Amino acid sequence: MEEARLLEERGSAEQTAVEKEERERSLTEQLDYLRRAQDHYRRVKEIINWMPPTFDLPGGRAQVDVALGRVCEKIKTRQDEI
Repeated sequence: MEEARLLEERGSAEQTAVEKEERERSLTEQLDYLRRAQDHYRRVKEIINWMPPTFDLPGGRAQVDVALGRVCEKIKTRQDEI
């Protein structure tokens, strides 16, 4: 989950690129980081789903669902910017 958060942070970083080519490259990198974060969050959710019912993860599923929703919105935003 921590690795997914780090990837999400990289994908959400503010852009400093001024030139069009550099801006597009930066947006493409951010989109890649966000997609990788999305994959990590999905894996975490899958792992949680396979845990035995007696394993208690307070709010774990909800956290992952919120994170997935947030990353999906960021991906859409980046795609619109490209």
